[in-house]
Amino acid sequence: MSFKRAWRARFKIARNPAILTRYLAKTTRKYLTRSLLWPSIVYIGVNNRCNYFCEFCDIGRANLERKRVHSDFVYNLWTSEMASFETWKAVIDDVSKFKPVIAVTTAEPLLYDRLFDLVDYVHSKGMEIWVTTNGYLLPTYAERMLEQQLDRLQVSIDGPPEIHDKIRGVNGAFQRAMSGIESIMSRRSARKPYVSINYTIGDLNYDRLVETLNLVRCDEMTFTHLNFVTDDMANEQNRITPFRATSTSISRVQLDMIDLDILHDQCVQLRSGKWEPIVSIVPDLDREGLTVHYRRPLEPHKHMRTCNAMTKVGQILADGSVTVSTRCLSTIRLGKVTERSFSEIWHGEEFEKFRLYMRAAKLMPACMRCCGAL
Repeated sequence: MSFKRAWRARFKIARNPAILTRYLAKTTRKYLTRSLLWPSIVYIGVNNRCNYFCEFCDIGRANLERKRVHSDFVYNLWTSEMASFETWKAVIDDVSKFKPVIAVTTAEPLLYDRLFDLVDYVHSKGMEIWVTTNGYLLPTYAERMLEQQLDRLQVSIDGPPEIHDKIRGVNGAFQRAMSGIESIMSRRSARKPYVSINYTIGDLNYDRLVETLNLVRCDEMTFTHLNFVTDDMANEQNRITPFRATSTSISRVQLDMIDLDILHDQCVQLRSGKWEPIVSIVPDLDREGLTVHYRRPLEPHKHMRTCNAMTKVGQILADGSVTVSTRCLSTIRLGKVTERSFSEIWHGEEFEKFRLYMRAAKLMPACMRCCGAL
């Protein structure tokens, strides 16, 4: 939370001091882990399954076509095997010494039959656990989340009902997700779980940001500019680097159909500060920044320096492979937690070589629209 965001949210913080407490705890954790050279968040993909057919997601396209598509994102998430629950327990035991947040993000965590055993185990080690879901199964599992006091619930909502359902490829998706959120927010105690909504901006919903914000109930809503790799980005990546890339999250998206003036106006309204939930835009771009993002994808934004993920977060895929991000190149595998501990991999030779490469390269072509660099 930047000073600007904190100032806009000052009245919400006054009504709910827990927001400030949570922010201070997060900041302290980041400071301590940085000084100890450990990640502050460890993302784990507990399974390789998803029940949606999202327009901007290569997994959704693969589900729709019932075959593996040629995409780094698919190869990262649609793994040929899955790590056992005992492996995840060993990971939690290992990282408990530096107390990161455990964030369960992929593919669809609510399809993982031992998710709530994992929630209990993480809590038993004195750590927070966050879960990101598409929300379809929320009405079924809302009670368990309340009972086990999940720390943070992140739900993907990408527009008003008809737009969200079209993007996600499932009728009734919006209503089911919002029904589950409403059940949780109306019955929770001590604001657990803290409810955040993630909105991915694309060609089908760039003009519906403000409308959607007025339709939802949550503690925080984040609007994220699309992460992607175009054919041109992949070709340049493959020409000048040893790490091969494919186009990603772009096959069903038409970037040139996004009216940047309308999108800019929507972002200006979001920054007004009058909203009930805390609102953020990631990255928060001015009008020129929008042009760079969607029209000149091989050009870095002014604020971009290098990959942040390689030093700040850990990412473990469903088969136990450690990489930099789920959106990172499928050619980057730095070890497997089924063979070595995460701690050993984090400070291992493979990871250090990659960090040295990135410190010299700053940014690779495929990094330009990746969440790790944005």
